[in-house]
Amino acid sequence: MAQGVFKEDILTFLRCDFVAVLRPHLTKEEIRNITMRIREKEGTEYDFDFDFKSHCRLSCTELVYWGFKPYIEKLGIALVKRFSGETITPDDFLNSNLEVIFVSSVAVKKVERMTRK
Repeated sequence: MAQGVFKEDILTFLRCDFVAVLRPHLTKEEIRNITMRIREKEGTEYDFDFDFKSHCRLSCTELVYWGFKPYIEKLGIALVKRFSGETITPDDFLNSNLEVIFVSSVAVKKVERMTRK
């Protein structure tokens, strides 16, 4: 969202084209740490440049990556070199060690194709 990092209720958040729920296999303390890290970024401007080296502005996936950063190796989350530099996309999270819990019906075929690789 162009307004940057903000809190939103779950029902509004889920009004989107595709939804996937992924579970990290982490301890309750690690999850609390991630939650605190992400909450600290509320109010941060949106990063239209997708610059993953700086965290003064954040894109959607950049916020999730930043929150999980202390555990990225454990979860198999990695930045991928693309034309704009090293970034991460929602598809990259699907290709990590996160457990797929739910995928919206419109996205099921895409996820099946990705996980067959």
